[in-house]
Amino acid sequence: MEIVWKDHYELGVKSLDDDHKKLFSIAEKISKMAKNPNANEETRLFMMREGVKYLKSSFAEHAAREEAFMQKQGYAD
Repeated sequence: MEIVWKDHYELGVKSLDDDHKKLFSIAEKISKMAKNPNANEETRLFMMREGVKYLKSSFAEHAAREEAFMQKQGYAD
């Protein structure tokens, strides 16, 4: 599965769009590692675990920024 950012995903808020692009990039790298036939299984699993940890951390930071932005804009939900 290819994980590719598409311009129609943009919200029009540069900082949030940049975050989203970064999250897509991290997810794509994890996906490529999972399919890498040149890496041994132990290395591939380690890299995938570390990648997922990084993705979770990046998402948590992004979610806090996006929620703060939405509150500042008066978005009720």
